[in-house]
Amino acid sequence: STQPSADCITLTVKNVQFEMQLRPGVHEFLKEMSSLFCIYLYTMGSREYVEQALHHLDPTHTVFRPGQVLAWHPALDRTTKTLRRLLCHAQLVIIVDDSAAAWAQHLHNLLPIDRFTGALE
Repeated sequence: STQPSADCITLTVKNVQFEMQLRPGVHEFLKEMSSLFCIYLYTMGSREYVEQALHHLDPTHTVFRPGQVLAWHPALDRTTKTLRRLLCHAQLVIIVDDSAAAWAQHLHNLLPIDRFTGALE
């Protein structure tokens, strides 16, 4: 049977509510990965959305440092993500994402994961 996650968070951006489900172990995972690698958060969400999400993902501001958070910008396509926004060589990047379509130009860098809906199996 599936159980709902206890880590369901409601974010409000421009009077619209979004539910964000935190994966179990996400804080430990981010802490460990940030001690080994330079990690970035890249979202198609607005700056306001990502700032609220970071309040829950990285409440102590120790995982994502300035310049390591990329949000959607009105001048950019909202369907495609690109490594050109990162200041590093593409050969050094591993992308962990649930949307292969968003990374069509960088599939060789992609480690696809399942979309998390909050149900624990």
